[in-house]
Amino acid sequence: MRMLEISTLMKSLIFTTTLFPKIAIVARPFYFLHSIAYCLGLKFLVAIHQPDHLLDDAASASKKLGNTRAERESYLFKSLLDSNALVAFGSDWPVADINPLNGIKTAMRRRPPTWNDAWNPSECISLDDAIKA
Repeated sequence: MRMLEISTLMKSLIFTTTLFPKIAIVARPFYFLHSIAYCLGLKFLVAIHQPDHLLDDAASASKKLGNTRAERESYLFKSLLDSNALVAFGSDWPVADINPLNGIKTAMRRRPPTWNDAWNPSECISLDDAIKA
């Protein structure tokens, strides 16, 4: 299935659901097209994220998704917030560190331990937004 077809399918599912027409809960929406994040935000979206997973996924995302998609469509914290989605962070303990401060730092900086620069810096969020999530 091509990305365009997946995008169209997801939009169709969100906008035609009758059980909860204004609520969508998406756990671990790590890789979203910007257009899907925007469309989902038009409804009430709860996006449950574990920011510390970004630290592990950054190095392998390009191999799995391709450079363009990995850079523009991975861990869209800011895009989801900008589309009026409710972003909820968790630690995913015991898979990741239980300390919530690490997740807050990761959401703000988006910088894996061995990297000098942020991964997809346009998706960095403020301290206030990270604490609210």
